[in-house]
Amino acid sequence: MMKFTHVLLAILFTTIVGYNQSYASEVPDSTGVKAVQSGVSVPKFTYQFSGRVHKSLMMVNDGGGSLEGPYVMDSDQSPSRLKLLVQNRDSSPFFLGANIEVGLHSKRPTHISQEQANPEAVIRIMASELTFGHEKYGYIDLGIGLTSSTMFLESDLSGIANSNLLTVGLASQGLYFRDRETGELSDTQIVDYYYTPGRMLITDRIRYRSPILFDGFQIQGGVATDGKWDAAARYFKTFEHWDFRSYVSYEHTPSVAFSGRGVLGLSAKHHASGLSVSSLFSKAGATENNRNPNSYIIRLGLERNWWKYGSTSFTIDYGEGRDIRTYHDKIESVGAFVQQKITPLNFDVYAGFRKYTVYSPEENLLPIQTATLGMIFIF
Repeated sequence: MMKFTHVLLAILFTTIVGYNQSYASEVPDSTGVKAVQSGVSVPKFTYQFSGRVHKSLMMVNDGGGSLEGPYVMDSDQSPSRLKLLVQNRDSSPFFLGANIEVGLHSKRPTHISQEQANPEAVIRIMASELTFGHEKYGYIDLGIGLTSSTMFLESDLSGIANSNLLTVGLASQGLYFRDRETGELSDTQIVDYYYTPGRMLITDRIRYRSPILFDGFQIQGGVATDGKWDAAARYFKTFEHWDFRSYVSYEHTPSVAFSGRGVLGLSAKHHASGLSVSSLFSKAGATENNRNPNSYIIRLGLERNWWKYGSTSFTIDYGEGRDIRTYHDKIESVGAFVQQKITPLNFDVYAGFRKYTVYSPEENLLPIQTATLGMIFIF
């Protein structure tokens, strides 16, 4: 499917810029250009370049007696990136466009650990997709990109720009826990308990997105390789005094980690006070040893406009999971973050603390505490 996607992108690129005419600027070179037949509508396209730089510093207390770090890293699902968006700009109800995003990880969180503080840089294709459809009937996304089951990234109403904060383990998943008895680093990482590999996050897929129905309702569904598929529905509604977001999804990803997963998200925010509550509840299908992992996270937020240049946000959250790796194990995560937006500069700065605790009948591990300072610049 990836090769097919690249061929379609090449065809679209040739259609847009491969001739002497420049449809976007409408300034054709008259030399050697054949006149377009009268009555034939030539599509016109717009080009939009954008991007972000997202960097953070992390200090770690893993119970070894001293602070580890600072580690310089990028966000995992929201890294520094460059984006090119091409789409038709006429008034037709039909839509054709392409989206290409390249993520630049100088230090990917997955690769940062106490033993390897300076992993090699990683370049990731975050998106390489064609989109076509009709405003009344919906849209098809073909190629590499976000899947339907990642709509949970849009369900947080706390005002924190880095949506990964609601996804507990992504910020520091490469770190190793220490054994409580020996004090030595174990073979267990945060990723083993707080993140499930093989999920349908960014992959090569065909996805359908419906138009917005009934003033806020939308459905999505997609098919990827290796028997993977997912489906999701959401209802986002702005009322007079409240914002409300609800979301439900199921992803079928056959693997030894889990057979599938259902996720429910509910969030609400009061306009006048800036108070919000955001939540996710997850339950996975039976794994190879017939466990049914389940987890949840609840976040309280406050966003206030105390400064004319941008809002200030505070959040505190608690997450818990059970039967994640073995029967009767339990994980906890507690986090607190603050973020200041500087809107005229498209710049955000955030800082926070998170603690990871594992209770397992098979492992006796010390908790890990992380402190993070991050900056996001959008252009």
